[in-house]
Amino acid sequence: RILPPNCRNLTILSIRRCRRLSDSCVGEVVAAFGPQLIELDLAHCRQLGDTSARSALYCCTRLSHLEFDGIRLSKRALSATDNPDESGGEDPSSAEPRPSSARSALTFALKLSSTTTLLQANLTALSLDGCRLLDEEAICKLCACVPCLRKLMLGGTAASDAVVETLGTHTPQLRVLSLQGCEVSHATLPLLLLGCNSLAVLDFARCPRITQLAFHHSSHSLRELHLCHTPALSAAAFLSICECCCSLTALWLQACVVLDDSILLQICSGCPSIRRLQLSHSVLITERGCFYVLMECRDLVELRLCGCSQLDDSTVLQAVNDCRVGLRVLELPSGEIVNNVIDTTGWLYRS
Repeated sequence: RILPPNCRNLTILSIRRCRRLSDSCVGEVVAAFGPQLIELDLAHCRQLGDTSARSALYCCTRLSHLEFDGIRLSKRALSATDNPDESGGEDPSSAEPRPSSARSALTFALKLSSTTTLLQANLTALSLDGCRLLDEEAICKLCACVPCLRKLMLGGTAASDAVVETLGTHTPQLRVLSLQGCEVSHATLPLLLLGCNSLAVLDFARCPRITQLAFHHSSHSLRELHLCHTPALSAAAFLSICECCCSLTALWLQACVVLDDSILLQICSGCPSIRRLQLSHSVLITERGCFYVLMECRDLVELRLCGCSQLDDSTVLQAVNDCRVGLRVLELPSGEIVNNVIDTTGWLYRS
């Protein structure tokens, strides 16, 4: 038995990274508790596949949070229908056939009013990170049916510009969006920000096609922007951040190859409310750039400088001490982490 018999009021279930969990076990659990579940997390149970996803979608009719990260998907997911005889003992003469896989479940469920109730009425958080076989068309159809969605994680999927356009049109309440590693471009960014005017967190990390950031208007809602490992990002993109994202409180710029002292000064002057700043492996930043950050961003609580080859630990510690910045987390160029930094004198003169 996966769960004890006294879980009658179970509404939240997380079984992530469980290697012993099987499709049949998931089917039994959701059959017993599915109608009352509000949150279901099966992330990174990589042995699970089509059957588990289908069971969750058909049985858990009240879900608001659903995590399918890294679940194994098969090529059968390309099919929109399956053999009714394989639908877990259901009547073969039923009016609509059941889908055979995770992708067909996601796509096929949109056609059935009984299952779209789940997606339309309740779903506010959906995570599909690492679902690499879920094609662009299926993701678009899914996004078009979840108008109440507030958090969507699509890292490592086939999401592209068409998906971003769909989100801008159909998910006005979206607040958190991760497109990490996806083949999206900056061209659809204005539509996304206009349609999702409450978007607070945007993750473009490892997106190889992001070269510019065409906001085209002041993006007052954005609070956190991830641009780590975006090799094609240009200096002009940082200027757009300074001009349009003055309310940013967190900015992640790890390994941005064009980031230098002058660009860093512009960012800190244009976004003075930054509290968390990730600059690791920015090889062009010098002591001057570090000083700019500490002087301009007076609310800073987290600064990461690991791998900044033109800085050393003592220089950074001295600058923090001179500028009197109360950091909670300081990651030094050597990789060492200092917590709750008030006075760095003890670190500067330790043996």
